[in-house]
Amino acid sequence: MSENTVSFGSARVEAADVALLEATLRRLAVEPAEGPAFNPAHDTAALRRVLAQLGPTQAVAPVIRLWQALSAETSVNRAGTLTIGVAGPQPIKLWDHARGMFGQGANLSQRPDAREVCNGVLDGSLRYGVLDWPDGMGAGAWWTVLAEQRFSRLRIVAGAPHVAALTERPDACVVTLDAPLPSGRDDSLILALDERHQAERALQVAGLSGLVRARARAYVLLRVEGYVGENGAALGALARAGLDGVRLAGSLPLL
Repeated sequence: MSENTVSFGSARVEAADVALLEATLRRLAVEPAEGPAFNPAHDTAALRRVLAQLGPTQAVAPVIRLWQALSAETSVNRAGTLTIGVAGPQPIKLWDHARGMFGQGANLSQRPDAREVCNGVLDGSLRYGVLDWPDGMGAGAWWTVLAEQRFSRLRIVAGAPHVAALTERPDACVVTLDAPLPSGRDDSLILALDERHQAERALQVAGLSGLVRARARAYVLLRVEGYVGENGAALGALARAGLDGVRLAGSLPLL
């Protein structure tokens, strides 16, 4: 390779770097739309549109990482320092996901367990909580706290890393008092009492495409295709199909 070729290549790289930094500064200066400080539905929908413009041979993973970092910094600029509680059996992995979603400016705090994180979100000492994705089985599964009246206002609004299908599982979730918002392509998480183990049949009777993701004691956690919302028709359909105490636990924006 000639010296001229190397020089020309370096100039192209430098020009691309300058353009990227200038575009990043312009993006950070844009006034945010109305909504919560952390808006995974909006950000995931925007990322889907970006990815749809990429050719099949282009690197998707670096684009997702760059987009996530930009979205995280935008959230910090919108809301100031965010206080985030983190808890789970794989704390390093969860910490990394929390940092990736909320940026370097977020104030992360390791907590001893999920219940303490949920309490912190309820009393306002934490803005958000980052916990294991809620599909653990057995009596120690943290997601059953969402069935308690005390925690009935909490919602799951995002997962990390991004997934694209009902059968794909994130590592972590975000718990908050914010209501889940539709992204245009979502799965919903639904809690119910299922003492007679009728959940699979109830999904069929209700005409829903979904899976039983976890059971603990008498509770069942369902993941269904589509955005349900706080008073969605799917909740009533599951109740009529034989499930008790049906309510929304949250949603997951999909790529």
